[in-house]
Amino acid sequence: MKARRLSWRFRGDASGATAVEFSIIVIPLLLSLLGSVEFGRMLWTRQSMSEVAIMASRCIGLPQTECSASGVRDAAKTRTFALSLASNWKLPLTDANVAIDTAATCGGAAGFSKITITYKFATAVPQLIKQLADNPMTVSSCFPNSTST
Repeated sequence: MKARRLSWRFRGDASGATAVEFSIIVIPLLLSLLGSVEFGRMLWTRQSMSEVAIMASRCIGLPQTECSASGVRDAAKTRTFALSLASNWKLPLTDANVAIDTAATCGGAAGFSKITITYKFATAVPQLIKQLADNPMTVSSCFPNSTST
C-alpha cells in the first residue's frame, strides 16, 4: 500500500525533468558544436593552403624576385617563399609538403608552373571525427610561365 502511494506521488512530481532532458541532449549538442568548429577549422586550413599555392605559383610563373635568381625560376627560393606565406597563415608546412613543377601541363596546356601542397589536417578530436584525421588534404595551383622578366 505504501509503495503504491509513493509511485503515485513520483508520477506527478516533475522537479527533475529538466535535468533529465538536459542530460539526454547535452552529448549530441556538444558533438554538433565540436564537429562544426572542427569542420570550420578544416575549411580555413584548406583555404589558406589554396592561397599559399596560388601566390607561390604566381610568384614562380612571372618570375618575381622572391622566386627567381637572376630572372631564372628557382624552386628552392619558391619553396622558401611558400613556407613563409604558410607561416603567415599559421599553417605548419615543411619542405615535404610543397611540390614545385616549373614545366607542368595544366588543363591540357603546357608551359605552366604548378605548386602542389599536401597537408594532413590535425584535428583536436581525432577520435570523434575520424575522416578529418585520416585523410590528407591536397591543393594545387597553376600559373602560366612568363617569358619576360
